[in-house]
Amino acid sequence: MSLMVIAILGLAFLAINSHGAEDRPLIYLTYDDGPDPRFTPQLLDVLAKHKVKATFFMHGATIIAHPELAGEVHQQGHYLANHNYTHARPDTFSPSEMKDAIERTDDLIRSISGQKTVLYRAPFLDITAEIKTYLCSTGRNSVSADMIGIDWDTQDPDQIIKNLLPDLAPDAVVLLHDAGVGADGTRMGTVKATDTLIPLLRSKGYEFADHSPNHRWQLTIEDCSDVQKAAG
Repeated sequence: MSLMVIAILGLAFLAINSHGAEDRPLIYLTYDDGPDPRFTPQLLDVLAKHKVKATFFMHGATIIAHPELAGEVHQQGHYLANHNYTHARPDTFSPSEMKDAIERTDDLIRSISGQKTVLYRAPFLDITAEIKTYLCSTGRNSVSADMIGIDWDTQDPDQIIKNLLPDLAPDAVVLLHDAGVGADGTRMGTVKATDTLIPLLRSKGYEFADHSPNHRWQLTIEDCSDVQKAAG
């Protein structure tokens, strides 16, 4: 085999492998309810160890309680997003209270991160009629999830991973928590599960997105069309 043929085959091999790396299916890590000074820093350490970025859906009240920690999440290259001002059930808010809660949290996130666009995730993924009307009228949406760790019920890292894996798919959004009540008030199981999950999914050919999930929406065009018809 001539040197020229070897060189061509070598370049082809590099091109194929380079293209394959670019085409690895993506996974989006997201965490709700923080920041929490007990668990968020440990989670940040795990993400830094694996060189992975995530989206943190934060409560406005929690940001006010721990502004420096919210700033640290941003400084480490993660995306700050809106999980309402508190985790109260959406149906306990009036339309004006809901609007105020969302926009107050937006303002806090922008003051820390400078982000122009702030993603929103409804607490409990519960889109009430009032939230639907507000989101559609303001051209927003609520980020849903595909792989849910159910870490409010368990902090057994192995069980959290077992809860996630059946829904593994390209472009999947993972929903976990770095704060909040439930599971004996700890999130150490979530931290440990994250440390195991990242290399596990990489071994299965997945890579982790370095940007926020702008694709997994709860509302459809038809949903907002209905709102416009009702208003019109």
